[in-house]
Amino acid sequence: MQSRKVSDILLITLAAAPVLLLIDKKRRADAGVTGVMYIETIGITAAEIHIVKKMVKRARPYVNNKEVSDQTKLKRDATCSFFSGDTASTATACFLAAGIYSANYSDGGYWPWLAAAILPLSTGYFRYNVG
Repeated sequence: MQSRKVSDILLITLAAAPVLLLIDKKRRADAGVTGVMYIETIGITAAEIHIVKKMVKRARPYVNNKEVSDQTKLKRDATCSFFSGDTASTATACFLAAGIYSANYSDGGYWPWLAAAILPLSTGYFRYNVG
């Protein structure tokens, strides 16, 4: 259960990553552009997740667990396991933030991109532990 909480916290926190760039007064002038880019990228990612899950219909790991009730196994999303929406959404927000940061601040180096890769990997790791 701890992995689920950590994963959820990462998702919620990192989903706001592009918005956090608006703390800088220089970036506030581009708030509209940043907002549109954010909505577009999250929308495209959500559509991709939904389409792939409906096409692949991979069973969630708990479907094969004998300790899980049949009622849970027959839930509507029991065959919507691939790929992780939490990890994909986190990656989308992180890489968008890294791109915006790198475009506006040349002194960032590779750190924004490294963070943009590590944080979604962490989310995926915790989602994997949840099952």
